[in-house]
Amino acid sequence: MQIFFIRHAQDDDNYIGGWSDIDLTDEGKKQADILARYFAKNLSLNIKTIITSDLRRAVNTIRPTANVLHIPLIQDIEWRGLNNGKISGMLSAEAKEKYPNTYLYDLDMDQHYPEGESPREFYNRVKDAFAKLLKLTNKNDGNIIVLTHGSNINILYSLLRGEVWDNKKKTRSILATSIIEVEVDMNGQAKLKRTFFC
Repeated sequence: MQIFFIRHAQDDDNYIGGWSDIDLTDEGKKQADILARYFAKNLSLNIKTIITSDLRRAVNTIRPTANVLHIPLIQDIEWRGLNNGKISGMLSAEAKEKYPNTYLYDLDMDQHYPEGESPREFYNRVKDAFAKLLKLTNKNDGNIIVLTHGSNINILYSLLRGEVWDNKKKTRSILATSIIEVEVDMNGQAKLKRTFFC
């Protein structure tokens, strides 16, 4: 079976993301519609389950797809991006002034964002959510979409490639609505199949 991990559509990058509940831009809403049309035209992908981060930009990216496929959304807090605490949703310029050196790559693995989580806690959350998802594949009669965030997908790449994840390493650029297709075999072993855009 296949799992399609998708990054949410474009939001306003003048603001810090993380656990903020900012919405999509107009361009992001168009991207969400394109995504829905892609899955509507490709019913052979046999999507039966759609799981999404419960943040607004994620839900509003995948809701049009859920509507055209007539599949209820499962909103799951575990698929949220990095919990960056107090700086979540702040204007980037304001966050830089009030909380300097609080980008993900600035922190030590066990150093917390102000009222947020540490890089290690974030990594473990994504790892656990992925393990839980792989167990679900044994009970599923179709393929799965998981709508999440770029930082989560970077961790997933590391897990799928057997790499050690480190927040100090340069991350991959995960573009809005990019789709990462993962194949899961009968034993629950996952491998990266391809990355593409609709």
